[in-house]
Amino acid sequence: MPWVHELLPLSAGYPWGNTMPGGAPPNTGVTRSYDFTVSRGIKSSDGFQKDVVMVNDQFPWPLIEANWGDMIEVTVTNNIQNSSEGLSLHWHGQPQKLSPWYDGVPDVSQCPIALGKTFTYSFRAGSFGSSWYHSHVSSQYTDGLYGPLVIYRPIQLPYDSDLGPIQLSDYLHRSYMEVLNGAFQRPMVFPHVDNNIINGKVFYDCTESADTKHGKTHQLQLINTGSEGSQKFSIDGHFLAIFAYDYVPVKPYTTTVVTLDLDLLCSNLTNTNSNALEAIYYQKANTSAVLSTTPYTWESNSGANDPLPQTVPYYPLTPLASPSITQNVLITVGLNASSYALFYVNNSTFRANYNASLPLLIYAENTSYEYEAEWNVYNFGNHTSIRVVLQNICPRGHGTWNGTVVNPKNPMRRDTHLMMPGTPDNPSYLVLEWGADNPGVWPLHCHTSLHERPDLVKKHQIPYVMEQTCDRAEYSGSYIVDQIDSGL
Repeated sequence: MPWVHELLPLSAGYPWGNTMPGGAPPNTGVTRSYDFTVSRGIKSSDGFQKDVVMVNDQFPWPLIEANWGDMIEVTVTNNIQNSSEGLSLHWHGQPQKLSPWYDGVPDVSQCPIALGKTFTYSFRAGSFGSSWYHSHVSSQYTDGLYGPLVIYRPIQLPYDSDLGPIQLSDYLHRSYMEVLNGAFQRPMVFPHVDNNIINGKVFYDCTESADTKHGKTHQLQLINTGSEGSQKFSIDGHFLAIFAYDYVPVKPYTTTVVTLDLDLLCSNLTNTNSNALEAIYYQKANTSAVLSTTPYTWESNSGANDPLPQTVPYYPLTPLASPSITQNVLITVGLNASSYALFYVNNSTFRANYNASLPLLIYAENTSYEYEAEWNVYNFGNHTSIRVVLQNICPRGHGTWNGTVVNPKNPMRRDTHLMMPGTPDNPSYLVLEWGADNPGVWPLHCHTSLHERPDLVKKHQIPYVMEQTCDRAEYSGSYIVDQIDSGL
């Protein structure tokens, strides 16, 4: 059954009733509740013992599932006893309409959950498909703080069985703090990826392999939960019919190899130093036989996305030909006063304040942010449509965007997109456009906070509990927070 079953009468036979994709989500009247206690412990996903972040003493983290239009409530208790780590959970790709304070980004929407404290996230499942949730405090999710998030939806393509979410991740034996410390050494120590894992494993237990039947169609929900590189996914001897990216249904196309960038989500169905393998057995197959693989060959595209003309949204949406405002953003790398290399956005580098929250400042009618220039806030005021032109001149790109839009009547909509390095002959651009129909404070990765319509944000009552997360005495009043990076 392609949804979470309830012993309730179903309108039109589905939990979402007659609500059509492409519009506002339904209100199913159902709340899905989860209770997470977060701690650290030793696990060995690939045989190497590592201190990882667990939930309810388990790693990988559990699946959160709901129907489109359900409310999701997740109560999180920070029980990380062996360090002064705060935490927050971000619900990747969920629009958070009318609940921007539950987006889970420190400084931008909340302050981190302090040691020994409990916080409850509550939001509607506004987008459907496969995704993930993860920590947004520094690089904490590299130590395992992530899990799959599946929102069941109207069926676009028929299938016989759903094999569930498949998380593809590079795996580092060092802790995320060790990796960050190396990144800030002189000369910089680039992270070494030690392995590649599938759903938290690399040496696969064949008794848990995917059980498939000849001639049947199986849905796979692919998620790149890694921290360093993109992934290439294929199944020997099979074709993949791709029908969704990042919660956005696309017109189906067939391929043998699909590219998943960091944080990219792909339905239906690496730039690291190892391959991860999983067994797929047909009925009556010999599960004790030694496995071999003959992977499909593919030409390197240096880690770029699969071509945009392939990924055409199934439900069309035409942006305005002339947005009400255009913001140019130049991405560079430079040295700070301590001679450490940092990314800069329009000559400003971001740093979060773990004891402040932008929505609370807006509610207090403080929207100048002059004393926090490091927040890189862009206030678009009353503009109703916004275009951002990102130019990556790392290491040495030049030139300007020529105004060309791929598929201008129905361009690709996605939550993440990879920018390539820029060169003098081939500068790197990314052009984004959206309607300002979701008041709130939102982060644009990497390291720029975009601030939409503060006048509308003030019209919503911010829950009092958000202010409690920013109580300095509760979070950092009793210990020093080891914040050596931007904080996001």
